[in-house]
Amino acid sequence: MGRCYPHMSLEERRKLAKWREAKLPVPEMADRLGRAPSTVYRELKRADRVLASMK
Repeated sequence: MGRCYPHMSLEERRKLAKWREAKLPVPEMADRLGRAPSTVYRELKRADRVLASMK
């Protein structure tokens, strides 16, 4: 069976939002969360779609 990857918590998503506003590079965000950069890119893209649909 494959690896188990937990979902991002609400707290992690809040940190991403704060760091994004501060213009922190994605690799740095990933290091701080202990996640892969691709995971952070995907999460930021997902957040963009959610915000766009709310407008």
